[in-house]
Amino acid sequence: KTGQEAVPCLSREMAFVGLLVEMAYADAQLDEREMEMIKHIVQERLHLKEEDALLLLRQAHEMMQKDYDHRPCTKTVASGFSHGDKLSLIEDLWRILLVDRYVDVRESKLLRSVQLALGMSLEDIEKAREGAYAELKEQVRALGEGQLGLQRETASLVKALRQPTGRGQW
Repeated sequence: KTGQEAVPCLSREMAFVGLLVEMAYADAQLDEREMEMIKHIVQERLHLKEEDALLLLRQAHEMMQKDYDHRPCTKTVASGFSHGDKLSLIEDLWRILLVDRYVDVRESKLLRSVQLALGMSLEDIEKAREGAYAELKEQVRALGEGQLGLQRETASLVKALRQPTGRGQW
């Protein structure tokens, strides 16, 4: 920290996005999968079009470049979000934490700090983690199924191209 005054979070949306972006930055390695996950979460949770979500993400990145402190964002969330919204935020933080398949100590510390500041119980945290893990597991399963379908189609195309009657018809 440079000793400058912390950047305040002025809106619920910026507080939400600020915490998501901070989780992505927490391990000092901003991963493309993390950024895609954040963009998806912002569009889904805030019901934004892609360009509006990207604008909000740019603003959050700018906020991170300054003397950022998550406490104002956490305070905004603590006072302005329902328990269910807080639980969803914690689940979203888990999704970002897990998407790169590596959990850094700094990410764990940030998650714990936010959880405590929001007054969330360990049971809530565990429920959110299980939800995030189940969603990521489903995404991996769907990707696997898509890969199998692609392999079948490729094999079918190769077979058709090897047959003299199939040549020239593609």
